[in-house]
Amino acid sequence: MNRCALTIRMLMILRARGTKYPVSTRVLAQELETNPRNIREFKKELVTAGFNIIEKKGPYGGYMLDEEQLMPVTRLTEEEMAALEEGISFMKGYPEVSFYPAYRSAMDKVLDVSHQKVPVSIRYLESPGEKLSVNLQRMLDLAMEAILQHRILLLEYQGTKNETCLSFELDPYDVIHYRNTYYLVGFSHLRKEYRVYRFSEKRMRSLTKTKDTFLWDSQYQLMSIISRFGIIKNDFKRVKVLVQKDQVDRFEEYKGWGVELKKEAETPRGILYSFKSPDRYELYRQIFSFDGKVTIVEPESYREEFTSKIRAFLETGEPYDDSCY
Repeated sequence: MNRCALTIRMLMILRARGTKYPVSTRVLAQELETNPRNIREFKKELVTAGFNIIEKKGPYGGYMLDEEQLMPVTRLTEEEMAALEEGISFMKGYPEVSFYPAYRSAMDKVLDVSHQKVPVSIRYLESPGEKLSVNLQRMLDLAMEAILQHRILLLEYQGTKNETCLSFELDPYDVIHYRNTYYLVGFSHLRKEYRVYRFSEKRMRSLTKTKDTFLWDSQYQLMSIISRFGIIKNDFKRVKVLVQKDQVDRFEEYKGWGVELKKEAETPRGILYSFKSPDRYELYRQIFSFDGKVTIVEPESYREEFTSKIRAFLETGEPYDDSCY
């Protein structure tokens, strides 16, 4: 990553974490994967660009971004915020549209820069069942607040494979309800991956909202995560696709292909990938968006079905099947 990119990345970190409390040189260097000596140079670049970077001395010191110096943004009305959210939800149903990734990225930036919070809600995968205990309800409410505020949680949890309770930090992304149980989905700082945690008196001992914030991962895919952990039992199929070399970056950037994505081989025609897909119609829609530069190799039944749908689409000009939507 070049100097300019690292400087911008440092600004993003300070924007997310360093407006209330300083972020140390050590933490910045770790996040940017660079030498700590470079942090001061990046700070000079930001000051030259017009940002007021405050340096705090002492054992708990570091760098802060003066939030009052940020560019002001016209406040959106509640109706405008709701309209943006409705637009994002609508576009999620049409990921094959060529400009969808750019649209989603732009909307994320608009909502982030506005400094206004969009209400979050529990994702009910089926009708809610019994009420939680007072203690679990309190922890669930804290988790919802942390998701809204992008605040890191401190979680004490005993997994099924752990003999003792573990304490670790978690970036919370979702609370879901399925089969009469609530789950917390987030990125574990301990495991360095997304995990799912059950709201249970036996498992979840305590949950505390910290003062630290985290950067939201725009590639986060809820269904892929909860399917991988077996919360929803999908009929996963091993799929192999051939990706033309000029589309490899775009293919790998998309995180919704399924689980166990790996590169199988490099051929003169492109790169062969394999993964387990939970939904063949979602798979077809994504491959369709690549305009023929990603082709299904296996299983043969998928390849034949997809080919027939494309043929029907070319003949009629209509979406290839209502079941794909």
